[in-house]
Amino acid sequence: MPESGSIVDPLYTNRKWHQRLLRWSLLGICWTSYIVYRGLVIGQIKYDLDLNRFVIYPRYIRTKLFARALLLTAIYHDYLLYFSFILVFLPLLPGTECYYVDNKAFVVLFVSIIMQVLFWNTAQMLIFLRSLTWNRSFVQIANEVIQVVASMKDLMGPVHLEGLYLLIIFGLLLILAALHIITMIPEQRFFIMFNLVLLMIFFSVYVAYQLLLLCWVASFTRYLEFYLRQPVPNKKQHSKLLQIMRLYSRISNNHFRITKLWLPISRMIFSDILMLIIHWGAVFKCILFNHEMDAWGKWIWLLRYHISGCLAPLLRMLFIGLCSNHLAKLERLLSLQLLGIDLRNNQLQDIMEYKARYLVSDFTFLQLGFDLQLRAQPIRNKIMNLHHVCDSQFVLEFIICLLLNSLNCVQHIMNFKDYGED
Repeated sequence: MPESGSIVDPLYTNRKWHQRLLRWSLLGICWTSYIVYRGLVIGQIKYDLDLNRFVIYPRYIRTKLFARALLLTAIYHDYLLYFSFILVFLPLLPGTECYYVDNKAFVVLFVSIIMQVLFWNTAQMLIFLRSLTWNRSFVQIANEVIQVVASMKDLMGPVHLEGLYLLIIFGLLLILAALHIITMIPEQRFFIMFNLVLLMIFFSVYVAYQLLLLCWVASFTRYLEFYLRQPVPNKKQHSKLLQIMRLYSRISNNHFRITKLWLPISRMIFSDILMLIIHWGAVFKCILFNHEMDAWGKWIWLLRYHISGCLAPLLRMLFIGLCSNHLAKLERLLSLQLLGIDLRNNQLQDIMEYKARYLVSDFTFLQLGFDLQLRAQPIRNKIMNLHHVCDSQFVLEFIICLLLNSLNCVQHIMNFKDYGED
């Protein structure tokens, strides 16, 4: 446990409600995702309460058969999936040139392409969840995160929530996802619902990890701020600083492994731009060209049919981008604090005891390793591949690309309409 009176910042000591909010939020996110995951009977991962770790536990054959029968029965009644497979090949058939001059047919074709992408993404997620190799990798990484949580508690004490706005964004995202599922139940869009539930399971687990990661790095910066305020740190405080740097290196290495598992899911989140184009295109078309509805009717129509499809994918991208920006800010602060500690140690090295000089030497080597690791392997949220960072700049470019393509889609549909009238 951290030493008594180690952190004297009143903003730090009087935020117990941040501890409780973080604890209950993480427990709610993780347990809800785990219960839904186990209820779908699609994987082999199980949490052992006695061991406090995840294990590989195969499902019973009868349970799997029953769950698959229910899933196939629900998807069987989703006629949109059948039509999308048929209509996507219709323009390739001879004698269907008139197909292109109908704006409604163009929308149906675009929706059918989106359904193909959703089918491919759902198939990939099911392959991951059924793959024994992927399950073992996830179990190993998740158990490592649990061990880091225990190490952080022993070394730093309870961590505080960092970034309350991120939790608010995720709460809005959950509300939009629930509204999306509720609106699709009467229309029997079970396949889209299944895809959304699977995606939210993956994303919710990543959200819990991001909240933990931000709390860990922020706790390191707070202790380094306290350490810099000490005129001459004692041996215990210096030893704790070395443990923090080793723990940070452990977190960074584990983050790289998590990123490799996360990249396929991030591609699916990026592919939601197709769904965003059709929703925002419909909204722009209604606002600009639909003169039969008044303003109140347009708002009701938007809230009923397009509010979730327009905002939920954007909020997912925004959450990842804001987390990357916050991590970059904390890492820069951490690097500057370590530089300040190194400069002060060089000044105090002459007046230190002989045994304490070895601690300063160890700190110098650890700081050199930290700087190299920070340059070669910074903790960031990647998307698509290891070379693309999803930060605020990427999110802004994503939104601009979305708006331009949505307006082009509306223009394309209106050109079809004019061509048909001529």
